[in-house]
Amino acid sequence: MNRMRLTVLTSEATILETELEYVNLPMEFGSLGILPGHEQMLCKLASGILRGRFDDGEGFRVRVGSGLCRVENNEITCLVDSGEILE
Repeated sequence: MNRMRLTVLTSEATILETELEYVNLPMEFGSLGILPGHEQMLCKLASGILRGRFDDGEGFRVRVGSGLCRVENNEITCLVDSGEILE
């Protein structure tokens, strides 16, 4: 199965770095789901909950502050004001 690499960064630390099959980004107008092979893009993130899912179906959530996200070649890089992994 295709995977993507997700990195969530603040100016001070790497919050999360993992491989996954799906990610849902919080946007100003709602949310945006990203699957492997997604077109290249640069977008503005809104404060909210970033959700992801691994190959085995397990999911995770990260509370993020506003920021920017780049999607390119199955790599997703989010630079945010703040971030916290939720249980």
